[in-house]
This record gives sequence, structure tokens and C-alpha cells, in this order.
Amino acid sequence: MRDRLRLRMPTGITSLDPLLDGGVPPGSAVLLLGEHGAGNVEFVQTSIMHLAILKRSGNASEHLLLPDRIVYVTLTRMREDILREMALSFNPDLYIQLKEEIVFYDLSELYFDASIVPPDWYGEGSTIERLQKKQRRESGDILAELARVLGGCPDNSLIVMDSLTGIAPSLTGSPRWHAFIAFLRGLQQVAKRRNITIYLPLTSGILDRSR
Repeated sequence: MRDRLRLRMPTGITSLDPLLDGGVPPGSAVLLLGEHGAGNVEFVQTSIMHLAILKRSGNASEHLLLPDRIVYVTLTRMREDILREMALSFNPDLYIQLKEEIVFYDLSELYFDASIVPPDWYGEGSTIERLQKKQRRESGDILAELARVLGGCPDNSLIVMDSLTGIAPSLTGSPRWHAFIAFLRGLQQVAKRRNITIYLPLTSGILDRSR
């Protein structure tokens, strides 16, 4: 039986994992804080592709715990854009084989529904179809929808939330800001309780500017 205190989930970053004794402890909420363009996206994509390779190969060592599922939740970018970006960043053949290991939840329409962006910039179908889709969604509260999606992920998952930078400015002011902070604290609790590792990319200073 493996010692769970010694288990690590590798990040796939060869210069980082040795410093972390092989990776991050499962059940961690990992804040990826950096300036815009500093490499947060590259870190996330490299990590999930590396984990997908390990899951396919089955060659993980005794003290490495691989996620049962890799989940990518996108808030402001469409799934197709992220897949296209990943295809350009990695060997196309490898990408085609491994993209099936990643489960996507695209919440970008919900995000843009709450903005001033015209629906035909981000949605497909006729105006009536888009309105019907919008009405079928829940109250339009993106935090509630995020909680629903995350609650449906299995234990021992890796979840990428792309990204906090997109939603923090739209949640300024009380009580929505306090709800956002409570949501982040809740993420920490559920991550530990359900052994879920969460990547949270965030642009430096965005929380200070949003309060």
C-alpha cells in the first residue's frame, strides 16, 4: 500500500518537479500567479499533456499519483481555440492521440452572456436559438455554474480553471466579490476532501485592481 503522504502528482515541468519531490501533493489548489504572457498557459498545457502521456503509458513510479480525469474548464476562451492552440504547441500526431484524455467544459457563452459583447460574436445559430439556450441556462451566475461543474468531477481529478483573471473584474463590489472569495476558499476545502488538484491561473495584481 502506498504512503499517501508521500504521493505527488507530477507537473511535467522537468526543472520544477525535482524541487517539489516529484510534483504537487494531490488535493492542492495551485495558484499560478504571473504577469500576462509570463507562461501560465504554457505551464498548464505542458502539464496536462505530460500527465496524459503518463496515463496512456502507465509508467508512473510508485510515488506518483496520476489523476483519474483531466478536466479543463474554460471561462473566457472557446474550447476550439484552446484545442487549436495546443495542437500548434505540440506534435500534431501526439496531440490527436492525447486530446481524448482531456474533458472540456466550455462556459464561455455563460461568461459573455453577462457582458456587453454581442451574442453573434461568440455564439452560433440564429438569434432565437441563442436566446433559447440562454434561457435554459441557470440564473446566469457563473460561480454557481462553476460550482455545479466542479461538483460533478470525480475524486482524484486534475482540474484547470482557465481562468480567474477573466471573471474577477466582473465580480467587483459586494456581495458578489465576497461570494467570489468564499468560492475560492470553498475550492481549497473541496480539493483536500476529494483529493482534487486544481490549477488556478491568475494575472498578477488583478485581484487588487478588482476590489
